[in-house]
Amino acid sequence: MIEMIKEIGIFIVIAQAVLYFVPSENYVKYVKVIVGILMIVKIAGPILSFEAEEVLTEIMESGNTFAQEMEEASGLSVR
Repeated sequence: MIEMIKEIGIFIVIAQAVLYFVPSENYVKYVKVIVGILMIVKIAGPILSFEAEEVLTEIMESGNTFAQEMEEASGLSVR
């Protein structure tokens, strides 16, 4: 968790530096939009990875349950 906060802080500092070096004021709003999108992705990444991990665990459990049911129904051992 602390590592994620550190990465976000570093990203914000770099984003501010990029905004400082934008060649024209006309481009600032576009750079801010891109930085905002990247920030959302940066924050949402760990949240989505936790959810994806739970989904994969659930799929594996249901697959194991299915295999056990098939073994019991057929009387054969798959493993």
